[in-house]
Amino acid sequence: RFEFSQGMVRGSGRLDLVSSKNAAFRPVDVEFGMDGALYVSDFASAIIGHAQHPMRDVRWNHVKGRIWRIINQSRPLTTEWPRIEGAKLPALLDLLTHRQDLVRKHARLELRRRGASGLKALEAWVEQHPNDEQALLEALFVAESFGEVRPAWLAKLRTAQSPLHRAAAVRLTRYQADRLTGVADALHAAAADPHPRVQMEVVDAVAHLRPTMPTVEHALHA
Repeated sequence: RFEFSQGMVRGSGRLDLVSSKNAAFRPVDVEFGMDGALYVSDFASAIIGHAQHPMRDVRWNHVKGRIWRIINQSRPLTTEWPRIEGAKLPALLDLLTHRQDLVRKHARLELRRRGASGLKALEAWVEQHPNDEQALLEALFVAESFGEVRPAWLAKLRTAQSPLHRAAAVRLTRYQADRLTGVADALHAAAADPHPRVQMEVVDAVAHLRPTMPTVEHALHA
C-alpha cells in the first residue's frame, strides 16, 4: 500500500510485481514505456559473479537476455504517443511540458542531438513560457546537457512555488557549482526553505562541494 503526502511516497507491505523460480532470473533494470507498461530487463544468466565463477566459464552470457512486460489489465494501454525522432523543433520543445516524464526525457535527448540549433531555439521557447516552472526546469536540464549554465533561469527556479522544483534547483546548483557565482549564498538561502526535500538537497550539496569549495560550509549555519 502506498500513500503520497508532502511530495513523498510512503509504502507499507510488499508487492512483488515479477518473480521467477528460474535460477537464471536476474532482473537488473526497469523502465516505463510510453504505452504505460513496465518493462523489466532480465540479465538471464546462470552465473552472476566472478567471485564464485572464473571469467572463462563457458556459461557466461554477454549477448542474450529477456525483457518482461508488466501491464495493468484493468486499464487500457496507451496506443498513441508523440513523435520525437524527426519532429520539428517547435513541436519537440513543446514536449518538454508533456505530462509523462518519459516523453520529456526523450525530448531532451533529441534536443541534445540537434546541437546548437536546439539550444538556440530553447532560448526563445523559455521566453514564451515565463511562468511555467516545469518548462524552466526542463530548459535548464537541456542547457546542462550542452555544458551551459543559465544563472537567471536557475535563480528564478529557486523561488518556484513547487518544493520539488526548488529542490531540483538546489541539485542543479550543485552540479553547476564550478560554473556559477554566489553558490554558498544560494545554498544558505535554500537551507531556510520550509520543505524537507529542499533542505535535504542542501545537505547533499554541501557534502559534495565542501572538499573543493569549503565556503559552502556556512550554508548549514543559521
